[in-house]
Amino acid sequence: MEALISIMVLSIIILYFTSKLSNYIKYGGRRFYKYKNKWNNQYNKQSKIERSLEYMYDGKIRVKRIMNKEENQIYYTILKIFKNNYNVNTQVSFKAFLDAEYGTKSWLSFRDFYCDFLLTYKIGEDYHKPAAVIEYHGSGYYGDSEESKSRVMQNDFIKNAVLSRVGIKIFIIKEEDIKNDKRYIDNKKLEELLISIYSQIRNLENQNALD
Repeated sequence: MEALISIMVLSIIILYFTSKLSNYIKYGGRRFYKYKNKWNNQYNKQSKIERSLEYMYDGKIRVKRIMNKEENQIYYTILKIFKNNYNVNTQVSFKAFLDAEYGTKSWLSFRDFYCDFLLTYKIGEDYHKPAAVIEYHGSGYYGDSEESKSRVMQNDFIKNAVLSRVGIKIFIIKEEDIKNDKRYIDNKKLEELLISIYSQIRNLENQNALD
């Protein structure tokens, strides 16, 4: 009889600790506690965390440069020419400077897009508002297949349409416009092109001020 009671007690203890351990999830060699939602007794709130942790440890996450060598050269040249009147922001999500109700079709139309360089006003009433976008189409921009080229061209068309709708001018720097031999950027050509872009932006602002 005593042996039977001991087995029952041991079974209860094992069940108790098993249920406790089931409240932990393990990812990447670490254990995380699963909190229950106190309102509906489900794991709705924690499930997003669990899912993110699962995805996080599914593969390697690496740090990468936000600009390559050519983009870096263009960035510092833009900074040199535009710095008195504009801030120069790199690799900016459209969601950072365009606003639409979350989840709507309007929001979905631009949520995945980024721009290489976003110019924002440095002074005045429009301080930190977008002034223009500059994109660089370097080697490999369209990828290495017709499918990739078609996808990039479609995305560019949508980006241009969205920016046009909100009145933000986009300028494209093409590789052939700033290189001598398609290998190295010619600083003189780059500066001349950026000075031209700067003048166009200023002229547009002056025209808008007169309207």
